[in-house]
Parts: sequence; C-alpha cells; structure tokens
Amino acid sequence: MDNLTYTYQANSNKLLTVTDASNTSTAKLGDFNDGTNTGDDYTYNGNGNLISDQNKQITSISYNLLNLPEKILVSGKGTINYLYTADGRKLKKTVVDSTSSPVKTTVTDYIEGLVYERDTLRYIIHEEGRIRPEYDSGKALVYHWDYFEKDHLGNVRVVLGDNADTSVYAATMETASSVTENALFSNIDNTRTALPAGYPTDETTNPNAYVARLNAESGEKIGPSIVLRVMAGDTLQLGVKAFYKSTAASTSSTTTSSMLAALIQAFSSSTISDGTHAAAGTNSVISSAYTSSEYEELISKDADENLATKPKAYLTYVLFDDLFNMVDDNSGVKQVQGNPDELQTLTVEKFLIKKTGFVYIYTSNESGENVYFDNLVVVHNRGPLLEETHYYPFGLTMAGISSNALKGANYPENRKKYSGIEYTSELDLDIYDAQFRNLDPQIGRWSQIDPKIENMEAWSPYASNYDNPIRYNDFLGDEPAEGGPGLWERLGNAVVQTGQQIVSAAAGATNAYVSNNLLGGGRIDVDNTGLIGGNAIAYQVGQKLGDAAAVYTGVVEYLAAGAGEFFSAGAGTALAVPVAIHGTTTAGLGLKNLLTNPIRNITLEERAAKLNEKDRSGKDFTPARREVVKEQNKVKNGGTMKCENCGVETPNAQKSKKGVTPPKNEAHVDHVKRKREGGRGNPDNGQVLCGGCNVEKH
Repeated sequence: MDNLTYTYQANSNKLLTVTDASNTSTAKLGDFNDGTNTGDDYTYNGNGNLISDQNKQITSISYNLLNLPEKILVSGKGTINYLYTADGRKLKKTVVDSTSSPVKTTVTDYIEGLVYERDTLRYIIHEEGRIRPEYDSGKALVYHWDYFEKDHLGNVRVVLGDNADTSVYAATMETASSVTENALFSNIDNTRTALPAGYPTDETTNPNAYVARLNAESGEKIGPSIVLRVMAGDTLQLGVKAFYKSTAASTSSTTTSSMLAALIQAFSSSTISDGTHAAAGTNSVISSAYTSSEYEELISKDADENLATKPKAYLTYVLFDDLFNMVDDNSGVKQVQGNPDELQTLTVEKFLIKKTGFVYIYTSNESGENVYFDNLVVVHNRGPLLEETHYYPFGLTMAGISSNALKGANYPENRKKYSGIEYTSELDLDIYDAQFRNLDPQIGRWSQIDPKIENMEAWSPYASNYDNPIRYNDFLGDEPAEGGPGLWERLGNAVVQTGQQIVSAAAGATNAYVSNNLLGGGRIDVDNTGLIGGNAIAYQVGQKLGDAAAVYTGVVEYLAAGAGEFFSAGAGTALAVPVAIHGTTTAGLGLKNLLTNPIRNITLEERAAKLNEKDRSGKDFTPARREVVKEQNKVKNGGTMKCENCGVETPNAQKSKKGVTPPKNEAHVDHVKRKREGGRGNPDNGQVLCGGCNVEKH
C-alpha cells in the first residue's frame, strides 16, 4: 500500500513532487515508484501539460495543438510516438523499446474499432467487448468473441471468452519425447529408469520402455511434476500408472520438511507467471504458503487414501489461489494401493476449479522402497474466464488479486480497462490514454489541463473525477459524469419499480370493479392511461382481478336477493328484483371482460404513436407526453438520459427550492420546432436538453 505525500507549486495546482513513505519498487505491482531523483519530480510547459516525470524516468513529452502527447522519451528505455486525427482520435502508436537487443519496434494502428499490431489484426472493439482472431500455423483463421463485464462506472472487470479449449499434458518417460516433456514437467530425466523386472505390459504408449523410479532414500522423493495456471471455471482431470514390489513401501523414511524441500527444488525451474503471480521462486506459493501442517493435512484428510498398510506414495494435486490460500475443495491425494507386482491406475475424475490460481500436480514417495510411476496425464479444459481485473479508486490495478489466463503470445491482453480507457504499459509508462488527455492511475491525476475547465471552476484542472471516483467516471478525459447505478441505487430502483407496478395494479383493479358495478360505465382502457411496459401489464392484471371480484360480488348479490325474497315470502320482491338484476348484470359484465380483453404489452413506440395522433400545435407537453420524450431519449442513449445538443448526461429536474440554484445539466423537455412557430406538443416534436442548452435556445 502506497503512502503518498504531494507537494505543489506555490499558489498553483501544478504538482511538483510525490514521495512514498512505504516505497515498494521491488514488488513490481504497477504502483507508484518513488525514484531516487533529486529536485522536482514534475515539470510543465506553458499550456500546463506535463513534460517530464522523474519517477518514471520520462525526460521529455512533446505535444500537438490539441495538447495530446506526440512523443514520449523514457530515459534508458525508449520512446513512444503517437499520431492522431484532426479531432484527436488516436491513429497510431509506435513503441521503440531499447531495453531489448536488438531494439524492438512495435507499431499499433487504430482504424475505428479495428486494432492492428505490426500490420496484423489483433482485435475489433465493439459495444459488448471485442472480436479476436486466432492465428495458428497450419490451421484456418478462427475468430473468437470476448465479452466484457463492466461495473456501474464502465470499468472492465471480467473478460469472458466464447471458446473452451483443451490441453493435454503427458509425461510418458520415453526418451523420444524427452525434449517436450522436460519443457512441461519437472524431474523427468533424473527419475527415468528402464522397466523393472516383472513390470506388466502397458499399451498406453508404444514403445513403453521407461518409467520414473522414486525412492526417498536412494533416489528422488518427487517424480514427474507440473504446475498449471488455472482460472475459476476451468476443469482438470488426472491419471497416472503406478507399480511397486515390496510391502515395505508402507513405511515412511523421511520427514515432512524434507519432502517440502524436495518439492521446492522440483518446481524451482518453473517460469509460469501471469505477470504478478509466479509459480516458483522466493515469493511463490510453493515456497511460502505450502507449510508442513498443510502437507500433512492434505495427506491425511481422506482416510481411504492414507492406508497404513499401503505405500507412502501418492499422486497429489494442490491448488493455491492468488492470495496464497490453499483451496481445499480442489486439493487432494491418490495413494498407491493394490498389491505388489500389479500395475494400477490412479485417477482423479474431472473436477471444477473453484478459484483462480496455480495448481501443483506431482508424484511422490516417502518410503525407502522403489515405487514406479508412468504415463502421468493431465487434461486441462479451460473455461470462459480469460481475465479478471480489480481496481483501486483512481484506476490502478490491484495486481495481487487480478488475474489472467496464460493463453500465450497469440492472445492479446485486454487493454480497455478503467472506464473502458486504453491502458499503456510499455516502457513502464503505466498511463491511460483517454481521447482528450492522459491519466496517471498511480497518483490519480491527469497529465494535462481539463479541456472543459470552465465547467468545473471549483476543481483542480488536473483532478480526476471530482476526487470522487466511486461515483463519477470520465471516459473521454474532458468532464466527469455520474456512472450507472450502484448496488443500493439498483435496489432502490427495483423497490420503486415494484411500488409503481403495485399502484398500477391497484388502479386497474379499482377501475374495473367500479366500472362493472356501474354497468360498464367509466372503464378506462390501458391505452388511455399513459402506462407502458411493466406498469401497463400490471394495470391490466389489476383489471382482471377487478373483473373477477365483480363476478364474485355479483353472484353473491344475486343469491342474497333471492334468499331475501324467499324468507320474506314475497314481501321483499320490490327490493329483491332490482338487486338481483344488478347482481346478474355486474357478474355478466365482469365475466365478459375477464374472458375478453387479452393482456397486451404496451411498447414505448405504441405509446408514442398513440400520443402523436392528436394535433397539439402550439401547445405545451402534457406530463404523459413529456415522459415519453424522456424514455425515448434513454433508449437512444443506452439507458442514460443525455442532452440532445451537447451530449451531457441530464438527470431529472428536482423540485425547486428557495435559495438553491438548479444544476445546469438537469433535464428539460423542449420543442424541436418552437411552440410559437406552431410546433406540436407531441413526442414526435420533443427533445431533451440540459438546462444550459435550454437557456441558450430561448
């Protein structure tokens, strides 16, 4: 966790230095790195644009007329050059990385949503994610659909793929496959031995001349082993052949600490890493999290796989998540059992990975007797989860709990991250390239002055999201806007919507019941209510309930009238007859309406068309027509109401309060063709404007 202190120029918003009281530059987590520089960390040009950052070793940044960076020079690392359209849309990015030999140049071209790297199409961005071509030598080109799951601020949190591929890893121990198997597994060559005497025929491979010999005293404790990066939703299936000759293998001749040391040694050569999380090394799970107690608990957790009379030899699989916690549901052992001189198969049926992390799969023998393993097979079925990203408030990735599947060089990692802005990590730049300026997520500030500074005079022109990134986002880098509804707001909206539907149903039930009792008078059809969608359906359901209630009360009324006449022996005929007639008519009308008038879904288009039928030239909008204009605007803008002139988000106007100035962006429904010019007060002549544009128009 960073502990940053900011120092500014006197009487200015320009940042001079940032220091970190808990600098963690060696952790390589992408957070702020307090350099060893002296003097000011940051300098600016006459337009207020950042031109040097000593903490990132940026010695110079040149800008175009739009205050967008054209060339960034990073000392000792290389350069990044940008090319833009006249309105500031990025066309090309050229990265010259001088830290590699030979110098590596990568050119990325942007053509609307198409992104090319070194003249090869990498992906096509669209509203729901991207289309990603897969290039595999000797195979036909295949396109995959990757879907982005976003939070209410537009931050891409999850990337889901449409293809589930399968990888099969096999350690056959045969010399012909040595190169491949040594690249995938540990302890292949140093455990390989010829088949022992009495080894049964195994037709898994042809030939089958070698096996792995394990012996805790005179050989290796750990045999063929593999570590895999797995994502939640993947599945694994394991199998291995085992053979032993002596029942003395049931006695352990080593210690837990020795077994763990052998494990660390076995996996020490692994280079598997997703950038932040590594499978081996000083800070890896196997080195720091797999303790003696966990090792022993894993061996003993299933009594059927820890029989005292059987060999102390196992096929083990243990999953650790990215927080170094062992996932018990995805960890276990299979003990070598059976009888001496019998070939047996240890299998772990397909199981679902519960958490993203690293799974370590290995064979082992704690005894001083030979136990042989052969043909270890691991089947890895990858699920849809490709990437999972978590953020600190101003866009810095929480590297410790973020993850991605290891898909190889052919898989381009998603760069559309915080607020859906492209992230540039080359040369350790670590900034977001918005359309109008660049955001440094390590310190939560923009590198250029806000292009719409006149709209936010109370805020620093370098501040991000009004210093409230939980509520606001700024996809373009020009002006923060409120994100979509959060959890509590969505719950509140659901409560409000449910309440509206209950009220609509009650109104429909009351209208139908009263109308039937008035012999059909006063019935209001749903078309004349102004209701649409769920509220319209609720109203019609309510009417059906009112009709059913009218049938019931009409029948009761009729029976009551007859009973009254019977018990009064004709004396109550004058009263009973009209009551019976009313009850019969009410029940009949209720039954007729109940069996007819099918429930219809009133769409927004139908409602608008209905309200457009009446000519309202030169008149104001009625409340119903005003709401339809707003709903049409929301549909057009993906659920958010926006000004049709300037594009700013426009919340509903609140009730005016004395002494309180309404916000400039509140929504106003206005005529497209002016009312005084004969413009209709109908939805087909309506538009939503923010307060500022509405004032300018008038």
